[in-house]
Amino acid sequence: MVTAIVIPIICLYFFWVTRKERRKSEAEWRSIGTVPEEAVIEGKVTALSLEKQRYYHHLHVWVLEMRIQAASKTIIARKLQAADQGFRNSDIKEGGYVILFGKWQKDIFIVNRSRLQEVLKTD
Repeated sequence: MVTAIVIPIICLYFFWVTRKERRKSEAEWRSIGTVPEEAVIEGKVTALSLEKQRYYHHLHVWVLEMRIQAASKTIIARKLQAADQGFRNSDIKEGGYVILFGKWQKDIFIVNRSRLQEVLKTD
């Protein structure tokens, strides 16, 4: 008699906990590309690589990794985006100059938004 009551309660409890975790992970996944704009870097894009990585069970993220040649050194910058559709922000090209807004996470710059920079050509 006790097991007929306790086992369904345990199953319902674990179902509730799992559903709560999934909702929390999905909310984090949706806002993965939003980071505080604590720093600004600018430079020339020397290399680009785009890949899709698993975030949580069936959720994926786009990771755009850029190598930026700044005034003094090469910086690795990453733009993260929820993979709910195709990657947006394809205006960044190799050899172009960009201004990136975001924050530092150890030695990697995490990008919140980017802007193309016009290069003044002198003859």
